[in-house]
Amino acid sequence: MTLRRAILTWLALGLLLAATVALAHVPMGAANIVVSLGIAAAKAALIMLVYMKLLRGRPLNRLAAGVLILWLSIMFGLTFTDYLTRPEIVERTVDTPVNPAPRVPDLSVR
Repeated sequence: MTLRRAILTWLALGLLLAATVALAHVPMGAANIVVSLGIAAAKAALIMLVYMKLLRGRPLNRLAAGVLILWLSIMFGLTFTDYLTRPEIVERTVDTPVNPAPRVPDLSVR
């Protein structure tokens, strides 16, 4: 790795850090987490490609990194699938009993 590449990567990571800090002060609603995760992914990619030397490393190391990304994608996908398929939790109020008594039909003869 050359000194120039290391300095450029360090500057890019610094800019991404500044973007993360600036993003914390911008109210974007639900898009905030998407942009934050995109910035984090870019930082991770820079570190893996340059500092871990996966860009020009041995093929076995690149394969291991690729399998890691695939495995993490599967695990996150399964986690989000579980989260999205859960039933909605109903908030209980003071008037709502925890275990209401079952209704018994009136069988008396009139």
